[in-house]
This record gives sequence, structure tokens and C-alpha cells, in this order.
Amino acid sequence: MTILCLDMFDAALERRRLKFRQKLGIILGSFPASAGFGLVSLGLVSIPLMNLLAIPLCVTAGTLFFAIAS
Repeated sequence: MTILCLDMFDAALERRRLKFRQKLGIILGSFPASAGFGLVSLGLVSIPLMNLLAIPLCVTAGTLFFAIAS
């Protein structure tokens, strides 16, 4: 779940050129919300053929989540 959360947040976090430990710190800093986001993303990505639509949706949601959280 944490790895998937890192995947979904990576577009926004990579633009700021953060190191891995800083990325992990941001996710752990907002842990209850990011864990819920990761769990929902995991559920959506696990469904075959649904994941084709869910991955871009989750990346967009992760970017918005990061923008609001920071």
C-alpha cells in the first residue's frame, strides 16, 4: 500500500526533485489520509481492466492530494 501510494504521488513529488526519504517523510507525515488513499488505490488497481482507467485517475488524485497536503 505504501509503495502504491509512492507510485501515485511520484509525479508531483518528482517535480520538486525530492529524495526518497523526503518523499517517504511526506507520506508518513500525512499517514492516516495517505494510507486511506493507498488502500482505495490498491482496490481500484487490483480490478482487471478497471486499472486502465484507475491508474490515471489515481495519479491525478495523488497530485491533488499532495498539493492540498503541502
